[in-house]
Amino acid sequence: MTPNMLRIAQITDIHLTEHDGDTLQGIDTGESLRQVLTAIGALSPRPSLIIASGDLVQTANSNSYNRLKSIFCDINIPVYVLPGNHDDTEMMRQYLAGDSVKYQSSLDLKGWKILFIDSTIKHEHHGIVSETEQALLEINIGPALNPLVLVALHHPTINSCPSFSCRLDNKDKFISYLKRQPSVKAVIAGHTHLAAEDIDADLAQYTTPSTFAQITHSESADPTGTEGFWISHTMDSSVHGYRILDLSKEGQIDSFVGWVVDSEN
Repeated sequence: MTPNMLRIAQITDIHLTEHDGDTLQGIDTGESLRQVLTAIGALSPRPSLIIASGDLVQTANSNSYNRLKSIFCDINIPVYVLPGNHDDTEMMRQYLAGDSVKYQSSLDLKGWKILFIDSTIKHEHHGIVSETEQALLEINIGPALNPLVLVALHHPTINSCPSFSCRLDNKDKFISYLKRQPSVKAVIAGHTHLAAEDIDADLAQYTTPSTFAQITHSESADPTGTEGFWISHTMDSSVHGYRILDLSKEGQIDSFVGWVVDSEN
C-alpha cells in the first residue's frame, strides 16, 4: 500500500444487543464487535475510516444506539454509519451520530467520493434503492464532480442469497445504472452475513462478513418466506469478519477480508 492510497475498513451486521453481557444466538455481539475493532485498529497502516453498513443493532432503541456509540468512540477511528433493516434512521440520527460517529449521505476524501445509500424499507427485511436515493445518487455522480466513486449500502447487489429477505428489489436496474457511470469503481454491502465478490471491468461488487455470525445460504429461495429462513440456512458463530479496501488515486481497488476467531472458541 502506497502513502497516497485511501484505506477503508467495512464492518456490517453487528446486531448489537441492548445491554452489556446480553447474547444473541449464544453470542455476545458487543464482545465480537470489540474483537473485530481491535483487529482493525492493529492494522498497519490503520484505516482512515470505518464504514458500518447496517444492522447495527438487533433492536432499535436509545440504549442500543448509545451503547454502540460508546464502543465506536473507543476505537479512535471515524465511523460512518448507514442503516440496515434492523435499524431506525431517526434513532440513529438522535442517539448514534455525533463525535467520531458520522451519519451522512456522502464523503469526499483523498480523491474519492463515498456515497452512503439507504436501501431499507420500513418493517421489511428486503430492500430497495428508492427514487429519492437514486436521485441523490445521480446528483452526486456527475461529469464535473469527483471522478472516483465508491457506493455503500446495506442490501447486496451480488446474487449470493436467493431468499426473498435478502433481496434488493431493483438490483438489476441499480447495477445497470452504476455500470454506465465510469466514475463508479465499486459497491459494497452487507446483509447476507458472508464474504463475496463479483469483479469485472465495469464494476467491483463486494459483500462483507458479519462481526456477529456468518450464514450459509440455501441454493434456492425459501418457499415459506422469512418465517422459514432457518429451515434452509445454517449459522457459524465461531468467526467474525471485516473487509479492507485500499483505494488508489488512479481508481484501482485492492481488497481483502480479515477474520477473527471467537476468543471463546
